[in-house]
Amino acid sequence: MSLQDIKLALQRNWYLPTQLLSNYAVAKENVTFTPTDNVAYVQLTFAPNQPIPHTSGRVNIGKDLVAGWYYMDLFYPSNTGDAQAATDYELIRARYHSGEDLTYNGQAVRIMSCGRTSGSVLDNSWFKVRVKVMFEAQTLR
Repeated sequence: MSLQDIKLALQRNWYLPTQLLSNYAVAKENVTFTPTDNVAYVQLTFAPNQPIPHTSGRVNIGKDLVAGWYYMDLFYPSNTGDAQAATDYELIRARYHSGEDLTYNGQAVRIMSCGRTSGSVLDNSWFKVRVKVMFEAQTLR
């Protein structure tokens, strides 16, 4: 059980049973991505917090609590309004709903909440909305 398993549980939920927002290209961490002009896309980012001891015990006995955020930054061509962002947020929220448990390789991850920020225009070419999924998981120390 590891941080990578937590990330993959969250990421797998994006892709299965079908890719969420399947008509959008997906920019992933540390992978070269060049957006196509005037075509919406999404960027996925895994941002765990510092682990906190949750139970006592040494390696492979004690557990740590890992909480953090899984960001889904939605980018739309500027001057196209916010209706698509609102629709896309509701689709994401339905897939990452509070209380849902995800697993990957035996690692359980609980979705604590899913919300969004207000939109902002970047460089007069993109309208960005960040969807934030707060999660927590227990990992073996």
